[in-house]
Amino acid sequence: MNGKMRGSLVVLAAGALVLTGCTATATNQGGDGGDNAGGDEIIIGAVIAETGVMNQYDLPAMAAVEMAIEDLNAEGGILGRQVRLIQEDYKSERNLAPTVAQEVINQGADALIVSCDYDFGSPAALAAQSAGLISVSLCAGSPRFGPIGGLDLGFSAGMVSQATAAAAAEWANTEQGWKTAYVLEDPTLRVDTDWANGFIDAFEHFAGEGAVLGKDTFQNSDPSINAQISKIQALPTPPEVLVISSYAPGGASALRQVRAAGIDVPVLLNDALDSTGWFDAVPDLANTWVANHAQYHGGDPSDKVNEIIDRYVEAQGDFPPSSLIVDGYIAMQMIAQGMERADSTEGEAVTAALEDGTPVETVVGPATFSETLHTAADRPVTIAALEGGEPTFAARLTASYLPEIATE
Repeated sequence: MNGKMRGSLVVLAAGALVLTGCTATATNQGGDGGDNAGGDEIIIGAVIAETGVMNQYDLPAMAAVEMAIEDLNAEGGILGRQVRLIQEDYKSERNLAPTVAQEVINQGADALIVSCDYDFGSPAALAAQSAGLISVSLCAGSPRFGPIGGLDLGFSAGMVSQATAAAAAEWANTEQGWKTAYVLEDPTLRVDTDWANGFIDAFEHFAGEGAVLGKDTFQNSDPSINAQISKIQALPTPPEVLVISSYAPGGASALRQVRAAGIDVPVLLNDALDSTGWFDAVPDLANTWVANHAQYHGGDPSDKVNEIIDRYVEAQGDFPPSSLIVDGYIAMQMIAQGMERADSTEGEAVTAALEDGTPVETVVGPATFSETLHTAADRPVTIAALEGGEPTFAARLTASYLPEIATE
């Protein structure tokens, strides 16, 4: 294959990687209650979307979960016990997630991995919490995945949206020299609103008050954004960068319409639009960048990230469809380091170990958690250029300024 396989890779190829744990049956009885005697294995239960709208996010990350488990087992496992995966499909139906989660818990899970979004992942995470187990979302960007959202035992392997947006804003102003911006926000999911607001806050911090010339909204399902485009075209001076905070397919449709209208200013996309699955829908991706989690088409500054990508390519014959693959590996690094520090699989003990301010060492850099924030705000952010329809590495930075994140 030529590196341009799109959405079909998400559903078919990545799906082939995650079948290993689906039919496993457990031999232990779950969390050890702090006495480290829960059985001969550590069992990781995954309640993720093998089908439905969320599979485009969950399946690439789950491919790396399996790689991480393989690596952990080669190094002796967790707490001296081998790690085994049990996986079930909640079909991207939030009302099914608690039932599916309970099925996995009943099979002896010591921790749960859940879907890549607060709205979709939290129902399973709440079931884990009720059973006294830690849960880790594959890549949720909302700060609500944690105590803010009622998940005292829930963490995310993603990056908090405001921090990702702040890093993108800092790069736009200080490295690209863009002094003005205009923001198109899709409020369908709260995470994209958080990202848009974080960008505005940070960009005006670096470029000065009034540097954001305006913000408009559109719905992901809108067939046309002509009204929003007209407002941009009516500005006395075009913005030096146009920011789109959305997800596919609506975000891709908005970008296509912007370019078709002759707006050729640089465009910066949020990490929810980091997926090759929509690239073919936009004829010209020149002058377009995306904030994401790693360089997933080769050439990442991290040798371990490149190794993960190479392993995926060897198995599937093509690059992964998004950078979210690294978050799956990070999810297992969080679980393993938390359990080792706690010397336990008991949810409250592992949570306390992760909250103590000691960074989790991940494949892209340190990730730190606190008693109020269970999604990392200090992970490095990657900027990729999309010209030619292939993501290429442009920069990696950690935001030096962080917009306020509400903690209640």
